[in-house]
Amino acid sequence: MKFVFASILLLFTSPFGGVNSIANQNKTTQLANEHFSKGEYLKAIEYYSILADSFHVNSPSISLNIGQSYYLIDSLSQAETHYKAASQAENKKIVSRAHEQLGNLIMKRDTVVLKKGAYKETPVRKMTSAKHALNHYKKALIADYTNQNARYNYEVIKKWLNDLPEEKKHEQEKHEKEQKKKEEQQKKEEQQKKEEQQKKEEQEKKEDQKKKDGEKDEKDKNGQDKKEENKDKKDQGDKGEKKDDQEGQKGKEEQQKKNDQQKNGEQKDDGKQGEKSKEEKEKLDQKKEGKEGKEGEKGKEGKEGKKSPEQDQKALEKKKAQMKEAQINERLKENNMSKEKALILMNSFDQQEKKYLQQMQRKEKNNTPEDPKKRDW
Repeated sequence: MKFVFASILLLFTSPFGGVNSIANQNKTTQLANEHFSKGEYLKAIEYYSILADSFHVNSPSISLNIGQSYYLIDSLSQAETHYKAASQAENKKIVSRAHEQLGNLIMKRDTVVLKKGAYKETPVRKMTSAKHALNHYKKALIADYTNQNARYNYEVIKKWLNDLPEEKKHEQEKHEKEQKKKEEQQKKEEQQKKEEQQKKEEQEKKEDQKKKDGEKDEKDKNGQDKKEENKDKKDQGDKGEKKDDQEGQKGKEEQQKKNDQQKNGEQKDDGKQGEKSKEEKEKLDQKKEGKEGKEGEKGKEGKEGKKSPEQDQKALEKKKAQMKEAQINERLKENNMSKEKALILMNSFDQQEKKYLQQMQRKEKNNTPEDPKKRDW
């Protein structure tokens, strides 16, 4: 039974670009076609790839040509990849050619030989492969009903399958069901693996997020602890400052009290010293009078002893001064007072006495009436 396995289609679309770009593209297209015509399919694949990647020629067209080149050098898995890419094109003719070549690829890969009456020699799996190829030829005719190669192959395979004995048909149906179950099971396993992978990724994301949240919480906690610690330190510092301020205030108050007490004591001491100074003054006056009496008597005796009056007077004055100084020193020792302080007190009393006298004079002057005739009441 005659069967067509290969068809060649070379399609290109005009790109956009400058004059140099168009010239280079045309040259590359010419080289690709020349290598394909000579059967140099690897070289053809190289130039077709340059057209797709560098010149951005319509990718489905180039995919179909590259797939055809791989098909002719028996690289069927790579050819299948490019045929499937071309089957997604908007151009219906390219779609039709891609499905036609996918059908041819299945028949070639699974070595399905369509011999009339040779069903016993054909395994069931090859019958299933022929059915899959038939489905691709059908899609090729739906995309482009003028595709004669796809139509011929479709009719040949369909007639061969229709002529199958009932036993082979049942076997083929059973094999298809088993194959379908396997495919479904495979899809489930792939879906399950995908879901497990997704769950694993989600779990890893959650763990990473938890880890990040934990680090963040720990960081926030450390920051909060540091804030509280700083706050406690600040409060303690404020308390210490308040305490120091209170102690300083207490110290100031105590110092002020001491100063006030000292001032009061000094005033009392000044009063006492004033009283003592008065008493001392009176005593000194009395002693002075007694000394003067004694000196008078001594003067008389000197006269009687026939001493000169001037010598006697000088001696008396010297003795008086010595006695006076001795008495003053004794008084000062008794009152625990220095000479300087005694002089200061004496000067102070003299000044107060002067002020008092001046005030009395002013009062008398102010009380004298201006008119002597007016009565003073």
